[in-house]
Formats: sequence, structure tokens, C-alpha cells
Amino acid sequence: MKTQFKFPFSNLSFEEWQNLAMLGVLVMYLIMIGRILILNQPLCQVEVVAGDYCAYWSGGKVANTFGYSKVYDLKLLSQYQATYASDNHATFAVLPLPYLPIFIVPFQLLSFLDVASGFWVWTLINLLAFVAYFRFFYKDITGSSMPIRLTILFVLSFQLFFNLYVGQLNIWLAIFSGEFVRLSLSGKNFRAGVWLGGLLLKPQLLIIIIPLIMIKRWKSVFVGFCFSSFFILLISFGLAGAEGFASFFSLLVGHAQNVTPTGTEIMMNWRMLGLNLSLLLNPVIGWLAALTGSLITIASIVYIWKIAVDTRPEIYALGLLATFAATGALTWHAHLSMALVLVAPILYLYARKQFSKQLLAGWIFMPALVWFIKYMGGALIALKIMPFGVNILINFLYGLCGLALNLVLLFWAMRKIRQPAFN
Repeated sequence: MKTQFKFPFSNLSFEEWQNLAMLGVLVMYLIMIGRILILNQPLCQVEVVAGDYCAYWSGGKVANTFGYSKVYDLKLLSQYQATYASDNHATFAVLPLPYLPIFIVPFQLLSFLDVASGFWVWTLINLLAFVAYFRFFYKDITGSSMPIRLTILFVLSFQLFFNLYVGQLNIWLAIFSGEFVRLSLSGKNFRAGVWLGGLLLKPQLLIIIIPLIMIKRWKSVFVGFCFSSFFILLISFGLAGAEGFASFFSLLVGHAQNVTPTGTEIMMNWRMLGLNLSLLLNPVIGWLAALTGSLITIASIVYIWKIAVDTRPEIYALGLLATFAATGALTWHAHLSMALVLVAPILYLYARKQFSKQLLAGWIFMPALVWFIKYMGGALIALKIMPFGVNILINFLYGLCGLALNLVLLFWAMRKIRQPAFN
């Protein structure tokens, strides 16, 4: 009797495929980390490892030595950043700190440690904070503990890993936005607004939600937001003074205009699309496409909140998911690591069985797959197997992944709200 040939992995269930994906992603992360540890390569000198943290560390050093008014001085920052810049580079691009002074306080403490020790402490704090908070979030909305498998899935998300890898602080944005979502869904609107003020850490995330709050006349949320924002700004002004505030706003303008390094070509927004199409085709096509996409995004979010008249929490969560996804596509500075603000509405909808396993898997694993392509492409370019010009296409692919995920969630939420079961 002939044995019928079967292709490997042909009979795997969805969970088994997911297990393979989790294993593959974990192996990739371990290789990326192991390369630095095994070769004993200094942090901040290899690719982007701890790159953002090193900038924060230098800001802490400047604040301790010269005061908060000087943390936006690129010349002073460059003096400290040059101490860990690679010996292989005669020049380097100084990384600015476009954050209010109050958010730099933790890095004053971490700057008493050397860069490497501070980075690992910062990484551990961020990882533990993320896991602890979202397990709390899940238990609060469901009354039961968050499944270990689900916890591992979110921990393996590239959006989280890359934050840890470069030492970013978007995990705190996820927590601030998570409390805004949790408390507003519980009807505690003033407290929700207070936590929303935490997004002043990266105020570009407020460009849709604040006008929405004002148009919808969510008075308690707005009062709460104004309350926390007032104290954040007041404390920041007290720390930096008029000179520091003037330097901060000047830096923000320069950051938005690409005067300082921003990595626009790998962002997850329409600006990224406009830049890359301008490089690959021509500026007219590129920026016309970006403008058209931006207008469609604005029209979509207006339409969503026009039809989202149901008071059920699932509808509200869908609206918030769409709002933050649209913000990522529309705002002027948004990298894939900032997509962590989507975790709370995604987790809420998943717990309510309104967010499919397949969609969650796509959101978690697609960025990791595209990063693997980018990582391997970079290696082939370094080995001169591929021409350097291919790097433009690789960066474009990475940026498109983030933009596509934002748009998928935006239009999925719109379709979900329009379904008869939700009307």
C-alpha cells in the first residue's frame, strides 16, 4: 500500500501555527540580543541597540550638571553622547530630547549608573511594568486572570520588543492610554481624563482624541485632561523656566521639520508614504498620495464617531481603537513602537470576543516578519551582496507594514460598528 506524501506542517491547527510563529520570533529576538552579549559589543554602538536610552541618559547627565533649561541644547547633549559613539564614525547624529522636563526626571537617577547598567535596569522596569499593568487591566475588565499564553503573545509582539531593544519609553504611553480606556469604559470620566494627560509625553498622539472630546462634549474627560495637563506643564515650567520652555518648543518645531534625526522613512504614517514615494517616483505623486490618504483617514474617523451612537462599551472601545489607529497614520511623528497605545482597546475587545485570534496574530507577528526581512536585507547590504540602494525599498516595506496595520484596524473597526449586531 502506497503511503500518501504529506507536506510538512500541512495538518497544523491555528494554535500550532501560532506556536511555530512564537518560537520563530523568540529565536530572532534571542539572536539579536545574543549577538551583542556574546560579542561583548558596547551598547549604543551596534545598530540601534539602546540608542534612544542613551539619548535619555545624556539628558539626565545634562540636567544634573547644567539644569533642566539646558537639556534641549544639542551641543551639550552631543558632548555626552560622543562618549559612547562608535569609534568607527568620525561624526554622529546627536539625538534630541523632545520631552517636557517632568518626563526627564527618571533619567536623572539612571544617569548615575553607567550607560549599560542603566539600560538593563530601565529595560527590566519597562518589561515588568508592561506585564504587571496589562495583567491588572485584563483582570479588572473580565474578573479573571489573563491567560499565560495571551500574556506571552503580547510580550513577544515586535511593538514591545523594539521598545525594549532601543530603550524607548512608549510602554508608559501604553499604560497612560490603558488607564484612559479602562476608566472611561467604567464611567470614571474625570479620572480617565487625568490619565489622558500623560500622553503629553508625546503630544502628537492627542491630535484626534482632544478635538473628539471637545466635539462630543465629554466635559468630565476634558476637565480631567486639563487638570493633569496643567500640573504637568506647571511642574515642567518650574523645572526648566522660560528659557527651557522656549528651547523645548523650538526643538519640537525642528523635530517636526526633520531638522533633527527622526527616521521619517520608517514611520507608520502618511508622511512616511509621501517621503518614500517622492524618493522612488517623484514628489508630486508622493505628497499627493499622502494628502489623499490623510483626508480619507480624517473622513473615516469622523464617520465612525457619527455612526457610533450605541452606548455599549464595545462600541466605545471600537471607536477608541479606530481613533488611536487613525492617529498613528495621521500624526507627523509616529514609529511602529508607538503602536503600543493600541494594546488596551485591542485587549479589551479580545477579552469581549470582538477581536479575532487571526487579527491579533497578524498585529503581533507581521511587524516581526518585516523586521526579519529588514534585518537580513541590512546584513546582505553590509556584505555587499545587495546594492545599498535597496535599503530604500526595505525601509519603505517596514514603514508600509506599520501604516497598513493602522489602516486595517481603522477600517475593521468601522466595518464592525456598522454591522447589524452593533446597531
